[in-house]
Amino acid sequence: IDIIKTKDTSRFRSTVGMLGPACSDTVEPIAGVSKHFRTVVISYSAEGSISSDNSNDYPYFFRTIAENKQYKHAYIATLQALGWSKVAALTQDGQKYSDYMSS
Repeated sequence: IDIIKTKDTSRFRSTVGMLGPACSDTVEPIAGVSKHFRTVVISYSAEGSISSDNSNDYPYFFRTIAENKQYKHAYIATLQALGWSKVAALTQDGQKYSDYMSS
């Protein structure tokens, strides 16, 4: 954030990247800015927001945990093994996770 505020990149020449953020809500703006400063961002727990479908927009962003969409096969296999035919998902923020669910 200091690099954005001061626009003084000389202080950050030895910075090769940053670890974090942990939260999916904050990862997208930081990963977006990292492209302009060519700084690697590695998130250790952000599962949402940035999809592998738009990886060209975030070339310096990497995660150590799979994105939410990649769990769908495990969810389907588990639900089928349990014999469940209907499932409901509740979220706090309304449509926030609608990309991950379909009927």
